[in-house]
Amino acid sequence: MSMLACLAHEIAHAERFEIGYDRPFEFPDSLIDEAETSLRASFTRVLIPRDRQDLVEDARDRLIQWLATRMQETR
Repeated sequence: MSMLACLAHEIAHAERFEIGYDRPFEFPDSLIDEAETSLRASFTRVLIPRDRQDLVEDARDRLIQWLATRMQETR
């Protein structure tokens, strides 16, 4: 990801914290928080399409990882 996309992701964390979002810090649920944050960041207006795509792909990858972890836990 570009530096701007990473910055948008971190700013989205700060915005979510400021509105009182109680985020999970425990794995694997922290993956969902990171995915939501990347999706929120993807709406940042100054991003170019490639940055948006990278953030959405990051969210997708984290959700896939969360699902895989949960599936292993239920076996």
